Amino acid sequence: MLRTTQRVHQPAVLKLEFGRNGHSRLSSVWITVVLVEIKQGRVLACLKLMVVRANPDKLNTCGVDCCPSQGIWGEWVTTMACNDTCGSCGVTTRSRKCLSLQYGCGCTGSATDSQPCASTVCLFPRASCCTGYKKMIDMASKTFYCGPLPVDTFTPEQTTCCDPENIGLWNSWGAWTACNATCGGCGMQTRSRTCASEAYGCPCTEAKVETKSCGKASCGGATPCCTGKFLATGYDGQQYCQDNTPQVCPGTWTEWSVVSGAKCNDTCGNCGFINRYRFCFPSGCQCDGAYTGQGPCANSVCLFPRASCCSPYKKMIDIPSKTFYCG
Repeated sequence: MLRTTQRVHQPAVLKLEFGRNGHSRLSSVWITVVLVEIKQGRVLACLKLMVVRANPDKLNTCGVDCCPSQGIWGEWVTTMACNDTCGSCGVTTRSRKCLSLQYGCGCTGSATDSQPCASTVCLFPRASCCTGYKKMIDMASKTFYCGPLPVDTFTPEQTTCCDPENIGLWNSWGAWTACNATCGGCGMQTRSRTCASEAYGCPCTEAKVETKSCGKASCGGATPCCTGKFLATGYDGQQYCQDNTPQVCPGTWTEWSVVSGAKCNDTCGNCGFINRYRFCFPSGCQCDGAYTGQGPCANSVCLFPRASCCSPYKKMIDIPSKTFYCG
């Protein structure tokens, strides 16, 4: 069941209450209405496509008047790498998503296909090319290859049946570029995406390039951070550079933990020392004391002629196990 706490006569923000079969309310949430229509005294509200954008496989037909006859496909993405190295003997598989399906418009054609790969000519003793292919020359690069290779003949149909929000349909973001700096918060990384629906006549309106700062580790020395960046300390004691002035807040230490692989330098009496560490939470807040240090170890009682325990520890008994230890 879906009901509103107020009548709506135009696009607005309203509160929705969700329940089952008229029984007790499960939850309520404020949402944005982007399309409102009144039919036979009933208010029909279309919701803004927020969750749908994160999951293109979900269906929301809100405000859709028409569909492109072929649908709108995303770009091909390799799902299995080539399984050979030459001769066009290998096969690679790829898939694509029907992006227009998120607003109720299906696509024609296959969502997966296989392509020959590794078209370079094989060396002896292998045959130059696998069955169905022959040695050919690429005049532009003056190199041999095994062909003929398939040609993608897909031509997007031009349409005015674009997505109901009119912001276009994007392919997935590409990988971030390598950071161009190692410290000080000076670096920048970028990633980009392409507008899948533009080839169909439906341009995209949002950003195609995204940037973020990187290389946030402190450079140390007299100038640990670049201009406009501020030095901060993480929960593990490592210093880094951030965009805002560090907050001043009291932190809380965790219990000490032994460094992985560390070994005690003695065998008994709490005479040994072992490397250990602790964290300060929440990250960015301040704790008094050190993040790393050494703690006592090997608390079993020493045998004669050594003293039972090293100073300042003394011989004590653990009642449950009825064993002596240094504490």
